[in-house]
Amino acid sequence: WFLVANTTLFDARYQGSDGVWRASRWNLGHIANLTAGKEWQRVADWPEKSRAFGVNGRITWTGGQRAAPVDEVASAAAKTTVFDFSNGYSEQQPGFVRLDLRVYWRRNIGKRRNSLFAMDFQNITFQKNTAHRYYDPYTGNVEVKEQLGLVPNLSWRLEW
Repeated sequence: WFLVANTTLFDARYQGSDGVWRASRWNLGHIANLTAGKEWQRVADWPEKSRAFGVNGRITWTGGQRAAPVDEVASAAAKTTVFDFSNGYSEQQPGFVRLDLRVYWRRNIGKRRNSLFAMDFQNITFQKNTAHRYYDPYTGNVEVKEQLGLVPNLSWRLEW
């Protein structure tokens, strides 16, 4: 079994040519992860040909990304999204929580050669986190675009 916890607190800012410090796009404020899992190993006749099956999960809690506000008047006139960058990335999207799951099979093929098949399920709780805001010319309003729900990812990694 294993358990790993980490957190990062930060304030990512930049200084513009006008000398004013502003929040950068990636000024989330915090990121915290908790990862737990279990691996079962099967040792073959030769140690370099061992195999393992594992399952792990990770929960992530993070502050929201920054964004420049949408200029609604200019967007309506242009019939597309126009951002107001005069104050940098002054709006912050809501923070979010996401739960990921991974199931994998690892096989040592020989000395210095490994193979890993994995199936990742990102956001298994189907959280509808905010991706960005945009101007919709059909509704005439600023709308919120949500991130994807469940994202499956099948991978194979070969190391030598």
